[in-house]
Amino acid sequence: MKYLRTAFFLLAIFSLSALNGQSAYYGKINKYSNLYRMSSNHSPILAWLSAKTTVFVVSDVVVNGFLHVIYPESGIEGYINQTAIDFTDKALDYASADTFAQPLYEQTDTVVIKVTNNTSRTLTLKIDNRNYTIVSNAQQRITVAAGKRRYIVFGPKFLPVVGIEVLTGRQNYSWKISAMGL
Repeated sequence: MKYLRTAFFLLAIFSLSALNGQSAYYGKINKYSNLYRMSSNHSPILAWLSAKTTVFVVSDVVVNGFLHVIYPESGIEGYINQTAIDFTDKALDYASADTFAQPLYEQTDTVVIKVTNNTSRTLTLKIDNRNYTIVSNAQQRITVAAGKRRYIVFGPKFLPVVGIEVLTGRQNYSWKISAMGL
């Protein structure tokens, strides 16, 4: 059963379903643009992106006129003015929360995720709104509350992987990150 759950999890990752009612896209910058830390022109600038630069748009939900993006070349996460991005390819359709059955666990249950980074890059694993740094060719244990958890794995020259997983309490999970994704 545990192997079946792992196989299903890997299949779910490749189908890349996540975040409620939103979509992720690849986009091209259509003019020189600033990549901001927050969704504001007054936020610190993290990078300057030239026209035709490819970005990964984490969500098509506009926040203060900005879109949440990852610049795959450097692995930097930030915000770009929505008028500066032309969507190229839809990367993901996120499943609605209604498609998930309620797991049988108590609110206080936790799970341990053993994450193995089999790449030569230091990556960021974001689970919900918390970031974890996973160094190259290393293993890390992360404890999170049971339930539906959104995740994204990204880093320099690493195509972001986004998904959602329903983690059942009192179980352990193993995630392996390779050059092909999670």
